[in-house]
Amino acid sequence: MKKDSGEKGDKSRPVSSKLTKRESSAKIANVNTNGLFSKSKQDQILKDNSELQAEVKSLNSRNLELMERLRLITNDIVEHSKSKGYKYSASNQNIDVLDLPIGKISELIEFLTHGKDPRNRASIETRVEELETRITHLNMELAKMLEQRINLEHGLDAIQNCNNLFDAQNRARFLLYETKGSRLFTFLEKDQFGVNEEEITNNHNTSTTVTTSEVKPTITHTESIIKKLKTLDLTPPINKLPGETHIKKMDKDLEQYIVNELSLCKGNGADWRMFAERVGISSEIVVQWKRWKLELPMKYVLETWSHSPAATMRMLHRHLVSPQLKNTLLAKRISDFYKVD
Repeated sequence: MKKDSGEKGDKSRPVSSKLTKRESSAKIANVNTNGLFSKSKQDQILKDNSELQAEVKSLNSRNLELMERLRLITNDIVEHSKSKGYKYSASNQNIDVLDLPIGKISELIEFLTHGKDPRNRASIETRVEELETRITHLNMELAKMLEQRINLEHGLDAIQNCNNLFDAQNRARFLLYETKGSRLFTFLEKDQFGVNEEEITNNHNTSTTVTTSEVKPTITHTESIIKKLKTLDLTPPINKLPGETHIKKMDKDLEQYIVNELSLCKGNGADWRMFAERVGISSEIVVQWKRWKLELPMKYVLETWSHSPAATMRMLHRHLVSPQLKNTLLAKRISDFYKVD
């Protein structure tokens, strides 16, 4: 009897094991559904489940698409950096592009952006500022070219109206001298050919000698400018003026304040001389103004720069906050009057 019951028990086990997991879960679901959920809730759960499965499928497809795009972009960066001479380490040679660390990708982008020379690794702000300075230079040169063309037209008209050959020759000679006297694109010469070190040393020694020999006049000049600063009314307007206002329409007291401040010569050169260089005024003109010993040379700088359409209050503010000038006091004064931020 025991044998039979044992055999029966053995035979009953395979029958229960024949139930698949899906059938078991379905039975449990049916029991739970019949016991806990109504038919409408069961339909809602099935609907939500199908929607979630469709969303998962869509997200997986989107993920694969983004990974493929990332692979293409990273592969382009890697190949381009190799063509530019970037040397990969042995550990990164056979690695999949998708497995490259973020730091390595950033290093490749920086290499492609700045090149091998570490001196080129300037900040974006500095590069934008250099671009704005170059645009200002080009605008200045354009204004000079237009002025030169007008002078040529007037000179040719005057030559055409001459009564005799002698007057025509004199006017032509004067026109030739005037044309040769105005040099164009002087800032490009400095960028392409650089500055001779010996010339820099000589200029430095000359400027040191002049400063030492003119200590007394400089003090008097400083005192006169400080006295003028006390009489200016620098009350900002209730509503700030547009930053695109041209410097010709600048507030007169503010203009006088800027002229007085930047006309004071500083030891680091962050004065009217640096400003003149930044706006594209040639070094020959700056040297000539030094020889004249002008009381307010910054006034001449602004007058020359005002011929450029890019000479706005916003651009003036950017020059003042540049790393070369770093005159935050004047920049703050301008921001009190104009919307330059």
